[in-house]
Amino acid sequence: MSTDIVVVGCGVAGASAAIEALDAGANVVAVDRFAGGGASTISGGIVYAGGGTSVQREAGVEDSADAMFEYLSLEVGDAVRPETLRRFCENSVSTVDWLQSNGVPFEGSLCPYKTSYPTDRHYLYYSGSEAAGGFRDAATPAPRGHRPKGKGTSGKMLYRPLVESALAKGLRLETQTRAVRLVTDDAGTVVGVECLSLRDAPARVRARHARLASLSSKPGVYYPP
Repeated sequence: MSTDIVVVGCGVAGASAAIEALDAGANVVAVDRFAGGGASTISGGIVYAGGGTSVQREAGVEDSADAMFEYLSLEVGDAVRPETLRRFCENSVSTVDWLQSNGVPFEGSLCPYKTSYPTDRHYLYYSGSEAAGGFRDAATPAPRGHRPKGKGTSGKMLYRPLVESALAKGLRLETQTRAVRLVTDDAGTVVGVECLSLRDAPARVRARHARLASLSSKPGVYYPP
């Protein structure tokens, strides 16, 4: 197969990279060793965003990039460079807009209490320590945990619209395909990806692989062996 760009691993990050490349006019192939989605689909799907997103405004929440930056500066310490953190905060509103433009469903139903994960009635909440201790003294607290709307943990509701958007834009997704080696030329430039694939395997083999992958994904979070 020949293409401009190969995305290895098609979870939320991979689907997002594919969309950006497709929007820029590239041909894109994504390979995923299972069915796509990876850790994204079994995650809570929370997008940490602030600065006055459309979801925050819908909920009547006032926030600013400066307040978000002040809080996160205390929260993350020196784990992230200040200029990187500042860019994250200033691009936060447009990130949510981009996700929504690619079909991710957010809603401004504000959770009125602190929780580790809201019920299916609430989709915006305090996912950090914004309202706790010295944090609330440094910056005006604002809920920034954006949860895609859907029952249960929302990882699938974050991933599925993105991959569907990528496929609609022309992504070729090769599932049950594992990248094993980068192919380089004499100058060290990557010119290809060598893969092992079940694409041409008998249907019963592909079906068994899919069942085992699905069965193992969630328990594997708690017990990797």
